Amino acid sequence: MLIYDLMKLVDELQQENFSLKLRIYYMEEKMLQMLPEGSAEATNLSIQMKVEARSKLEDELEPVSYTHLT
Repeated sequence: MLIYDLMKLVDELQQENFSLKLRIYYMEEKMLQMLPEGSAEATNLSIQMKVEARSKLEDELEPVSYTHLT
């Protein structure tokens, strides 16, 4: 596989990742609207905590940089 092919694959995966994150966001919003008031707040807090934990984990993992390959 050429470097160009790998970079193209990475770009496609990044686009898919963004699409999935957007889909999750809208699904969570719809779910929160369907829950009773007290449950929505608890669920929202749980979601926020999961997002923060995921964000911290991603910050700790160093992303791969493909710019030096070109």
